[in-house]
Amino acid sequence: MEVYMWHMRDFVPPEFLDTALFPSRKRQEFFNAACLGYCSSMNRSWVASIDTDEYVVFNRFTSSDPDWEMAKEIRWRQQQASDSATLSPGEQLILTRSLLPPTGGPTTIHDFIKQEHLMSHQPWVYQSCVPMTRLMFGARETPSVMSRDNETIVPIGFQAEKFDTLRFLQHRAKGICHANCKGKVLVDVSRIPKEHLVHEYYVTNKSIPTSTFGAHDPVRECNGTLIPSYRHSVLRVHHYLGSHEAFFARHDPRRTNKKFGWYKNLQSEPELEARGWLKSFVDSVGLDKAHRLLKGVGVIEIRDGAWLNISTNPSP
Repeated sequence: MEVYMWHMRDFVPPEFLDTALFPSRKRQEFFNAACLGYCSSMNRSWVASIDTDEYVVFNRFTSSDPDWEMAKEIRWRQQQASDSATLSPGEQLILTRSLLPPTGGPTTIHDFIKQEHLMSHQPWVYQSCVPMTRLMFGARETPSVMSRDNETIVPIGFQAEKFDTLRFLQHRAKGICHANCKGKVLVDVSRIPKEHLVHEYYVTNKSIPTSTFGAHDPVRECNGTLIPSYRHSVLRVHHYLGSHEAFFARHDPRRTNKKFGWYKNLQSEPELEARGWLKSFVDSVGLDKAHRLLKGVGVIEIRDGAWLNISTNPSP
């Protein structure tokens, strides 16, 4: 595993380094452009365009999934046939979802993409930008599950309550979206033209169309993927609201009491798909290195515009 740490001066033009005058969203665009361009120069392939409060999992079926019964019927039809040629493209994706391995198991997402590459109906075969549906998690805890996890699957020296992926398990209804519906994407930078990986700031000919490097559709090849189908998404991005303290720790005008209130009390059956990653990570890098890499996890860093001041602001 290689970990790179960049300072703002590594990807933001010097005249924009005054953060007071430079909005975080524009800073994110420069970072996305620099990151995708760097990965391309290093001959990488698939890059996940997600935030630090998000985690990618296999979009496996559970009994709470709105298409659970449909998936069982498609699986039965496929078992009766000699091959899956009788299934429509959408049904083939549903079948794929019904056969997905558990997240955090021996098969990683990258492994799965390589294994499935010859299956023509998989999106990464014919798309260089693959949309991933997103599921919003609120701030409601499930203490009974955390207590059990601390005794069973959480490695020595760690606590479930320090990790949003283990602490917050209740979410918005799957497959139903009223707000914040935009998904995230996987981008195969090896198939993206080099000129599409350059921020418009550095393009002298302004008549040439450039990529936006936005959070949801970073390159031009992602056009039309903003709101992916939950039913047909093989991968799913968990988006964690986090605790009240964590949500307001960063001074961001978009983080308001109104927005926090929209999601904090989301209620559902606990979603357990992301719980296995920590044990798998420790098994992969070793306990000592895992403790070094995860040092300070769960500690809230209060930045300028402390959350106590922001959260008591009566304005939305």
